[in-house]
Amino acid sequence: MHRRAEPRTFSTMRPKRQRPCVLCGASLLLATLGLVPPASGQICNNIASCVEVHPTPGCNSLECCETVCSVDPTCCGLGGWDGACVLAANQFCAGYPGAAASGSCYAPHATPNCDSAACCAAVCAFDPFCCSVRWDFTCAQIAGFACPGTPGQCGSPGAGSCYSPHSTGACDELSCCNAVCAIDPSCCASAWDSICVIIAEEVCTVACKPIIDPGADEEIELCGDRSNDPCYVAPGGSAETILVGVQLIGTLGTSAPSGPADVDAYLVQLPDSDGDGLAKVSLTFSSSPNAWAALLPVQPCAPMSSALLEVSSELCVDAESFSQCVPAGQYLVVVSGGEFPQFGGGIDCNFRSTYSITVNVSQSCGDPCSPSAGSCFAARPGRGCSDVACCASVCAADIFCCDEGWDASCVAIAGNL
Repeated sequence: MHRRAEPRTFSTMRPKRQRPCVLCGASLLLATLGLVPPASGQICNNIASCVEVHPTPGCNSLECCETVCSVDPTCCGLGGWDGACVLAANQFCAGYPGAAASGSCYAPHATPNCDSAACCAAVCAFDPFCCSVRWDFTCAQIAGFACPGTPGQCGSPGAGSCYSPHSTGACDELSCCNAVCAIDPSCCASAWDSICVIIAEEVCTVACKPIIDPGADEEIELCGDRSNDPCYVAPGGSAETILVGVQLIGTLGTSAPSGPADVDAYLVQLPDSDGDGLAKVSLTFSSSPNAWAALLPVQPCAPMSSALLEVSSELCVDAESFSQCVPAGQYLVVVSGGEFPQFGGGIDCNFRSTYSITVNVSQSCGDPCSPSAGSCFAARPGRGCSDVACCASVCAADIFCCDEGWDASCVAIAGNL
């Protein structure tokens, strides 16, 4: 990596202040006792860290040492480098590795180094620029994976802002934090770094819209109408028909936000293309408001307690339910705002009302390891193979072979067993 920059001069450090008269008095007293301290140049070549307490005066940075001793002369006296000296170093020694004044390791700043000496060492092993010239965005990015932070919990007291980097995982806004960590789990498992902040700024916005797939369909019901709610909140509507594998864009909202919840219901036909009578189904759901979708059997006003699958989303983050094998046939998909299984209202048609829903189906419900399956040593679209023991061993090594298809990799694994 090549960057052109002037060598760092510590010019951002607080200017050295003239020692107050108390220092003159202290020097006079030491001279009277025959204990004249050495010159600062001798003291400030101590090998000890400026941000750690030690019994000897001075520390290992001439600039930081002189700055601290101009504030507190005892740090260069016989009393040693105590907690007050460390506190002053943290406050005034911008650019010193490990000093609080050097800034967060997970955010760019104009001085070199950051507030963790260990992180400085890890980052600068990749890019020495970060410790010699400036801790820029590249340095902050490197810190995100080279300097793991402490896991955190979304919305917990004391969690940092979602919009500024910090060494602990998670942030203080529950819904925003959940959305970011759904995209990048490391933001909750490690430090909330600059990348997490960028994601938050992208998704944690009340104006977000779900990503629309090419060829997506749109809900027939207009926002504010109640034409596809058969019986849940505004009885009398009829469920719309939707297609498997085709994204549907819908709205949840009322013309008056204080009105009753908008519930959308859809009918979907799950096919049985392999003739086993079953279909493996899952739901992909994304929503600007806090909302949920559920798959239910087709029966009059099927209660939410009968839901076969459910998934929730907020802030336009894609969420996918578990997959489940069910008898092929017709099912009901219900979408509502709020927290499942409650129907939530208060969503304005003109503001944050959009969602997307896709019903995904695959034909992988029968036993893939059976005598009726194909040879374990021939690649083909079907799942599993006819040698039950061999099939089980291969699929333990690569579940794809039993979930999706028996390809050349599955054959290679079988050949090595």
